[in-house]
Amino acid sequence: MKEDIKLKSDDLVSISIYQVTEYPMHYHEEPELIFILSGTATLHTAFYTIETVPENEFLFINSTTLHNIERYGDAPCQVMSIYFHMSKMAALYHVPAFSVLSIASFDQFNSPRIIEHLRDKLVKMARAHYLPESMFQTPSDLAMECYAYMMNNFQWHYYEDYVLHNYPQRLPLSQITRTEQVLAYIQEHQKEKLTLSSVAETFYLSKYYLSHLFKKSIGISFQDLLNAVRLNTALYSLLGTQRSIEEISAECGFSSPAYFRKAFATHAKTSLSSYRKKYSPRTLQKMRPAIIRFSEAEEKAAFLSYQKKHYPHQLLPQGVEKISVHVKLTAPPLPCQLPASLYQLHLTPCALVHPDFFEDVTKSMKFRSAHSNLDDFLPLYHSYGSWRFTDELRRLADQKGILFSIDETNAHAASDHQSGSCEMISRLMSVMGLKNAAGCRGTIIGGPGAMYTDNGFRTGWYYLWYLLHQLKDTIIFSNDCCLITMENREIRILCLNEGDAKKEIFLHLEDIARDYSILTYSMALKGDTEESMWRSLGAPEPVPDTLLSTIRHSCFPDVSYTRSTAQYDLFRDITLEPGEIKLLALMPLESP
Repeated sequence: MKEDIKLKSDDLVSISIYQVTEYPMHYHEEPELIFILSGTATLHTAFYTIETVPENEFLFINSTTLHNIERYGDAPCQVMSIYFHMSKMAALYHVPAFSVLSIASFDQFNSPRIIEHLRDKLVKMARAHYLPESMFQTPSDLAMECYAYMMNNFQWHYYEDYVLHNYPQRLPLSQITRTEQVLAYIQEHQKEKLTLSSVAETFYLSKYYLSHLFKKSIGISFQDLLNAVRLNTALYSLLGTQRSIEEISAECGFSSPAYFRKAFATHAKTSLSSYRKKYSPRTLQKMRPAIIRFSEAEEKAAFLSYQKKHYPHQLLPQGVEKISVHVKLTAPPLPCQLPASLYQLHLTPCALVHPDFFEDVTKSMKFRSAHSNLDDFLPLYHSYGSWRFTDELRRLADQKGILFSIDETNAHAASDHQSGSCEMISRLMSVMGLKNAAGCRGTIIGGPGAMYTDNGFRTGWYYLWYLLHQLKDTIIFSNDCCLITMENREIRILCLNEGDAKKEIFLHLEDIARDYSILTYSMALKGDTEESMWRSLGAPEPVPDTLLSTIRHSCFPDVSYTRSTAQYDLFRDITLEPGEIKLLALMPLESP
């Protein structure tokens, strides 16, 4: 029944397409994704049958799980099998292999959006296999991305067809680890006489705690789990040999043949004799697969036909600029630096009327100094007879540790023309409309590039300054459209598309050794303002101050969040529409 899959030594996946009538009961050491390209199939595994798997759907088969697949109906059925070389993947990238992950039907437990994202990744992986000239990434690169996506998003783990009812991140790590240890122990000692008490004693636990742990993490009792483990082992002898029920029962640890029959009937919803009569003759040992193997050219043609039907946009990449970015995180930092003016705030007399704007800006951004032009403030000085009208701003600046000054010298002290200044920031300012892009400074209100309108709404400049102030001081990569900074393993990736064509940036970050939380900020360079967002919501006018304050502290044009495993962002494609800027903020989680 075992089928050996031939995998090239340098590949993490093996992909093949064939036309199936019936592929008899078998298992293999590699996890498999069965993808239906055309027609309809029936899939049977050890404990469940899915009568109809329609075109463009896929199923995950865990390693060593018995399964067969056959055509449903009279129409031809084309199947794409994707085998993951898990042992190599785990060793190469120091990630866990799929152990008790056996997903029967993704659609049953996950949202259509998540399903579609994984389907898209699988199609990209097949495309890289059959059309390597059209992709920046290799099938192995994309296999790692698929693996990480499944581990992050498909958190319904099965032991056979039992589901872990809780997402792992909702359970303490100690409970997840303990559950895995007990599962491994039961598998190893299944032939022995095991009881809840004896297993609990082995792990120095009370039987009540262990019973509660099974219910909470796996959703079934200890006895049901033990029966499932033994039944899974029994199936190999049941279908692959002519041994008696009595022999198989004793070998697998059942107390009696009668109990073996009862447990099987309860679990498989059919009798042992009926199951053996139906599936025992239908194994690789006793019949050849009724399939038509395709040549390399035929496989490519079959995939192109599927892609043309379901993913036509992938065949028409015109007008998309593809850019590959490879960054080694442990490489020395670049000699360039962020412009000094990025951290300078230019105050106009209008700012005195709105000290709350000053406080708002300094809370979310890291300006180091606030300068004012002496000439702008002289009329106010003569009117008040002193500089006391600046006291509120000085107080707020002192609270934030910001240097505050009003004089001719400091207002023009910093220049960004020195060697090594970051040109991407200057170009970005130019795109936004500042003429003197090299010497730009943030302005709160009443000046070029002001962060607030006269009626108090945030402008696109506010959001741009917010993004720029998320950057770290150490630059590790910079080109025309991508700037990457890092500090203490926190990474910021700023991407800019100032052109008229869509861009796809394929990012490879090497030497990632931590799990990350990832916030992705997106904004249109000349379109996103607080006022436009309010109007799109049908907000009242004039806007109540309390309502304005609420949205001010909760709104950004577009923010998304993902949580990653250590390898998640090794291979990531970042899509940028014309006139769009994105910032990816990667923050390492506590545990590696």
